[in-house]
Amino acid sequence: MTHGDIVDLLFENNTQIGYCRKIIRKGYLWINHIELLPQYRLMGYGRRIMLEYENIALQANCTRIECEPIGESVVFWQRIGYNNLGRQTRGYPPNETDDIYQKII
Repeated sequence: MTHGDIVDLLFENNTQIGYCRKIIRKGYLWINHIELLPQYRLMGYGRRIMLEYENIALQANCTRIECEPIGESVVFWQRIGYNNLGRQTRGYPPNETDDIYQKII
């Protein structure tokens, strides 16, 4: 089962603090992008979001979550238990390789 890109807007006290784009693919949840306003980082929001996404993934019969972190976000993903699978070729853009991180759930 594959679903299209899903965008979740993240709110705290009626203020949008960020968003996340995800796709449920066959067997796994792909985190396309997660963004929090700088003043809401390092406060546990990202960890709570990902715990919720783990539950969503399990309900969709996914066995893992994957993402392609860049820059400073790599530390966040490592801190919450994601492992670097190394350079992987993805279908889009064609023949581009990226470091993919994964967590088995």
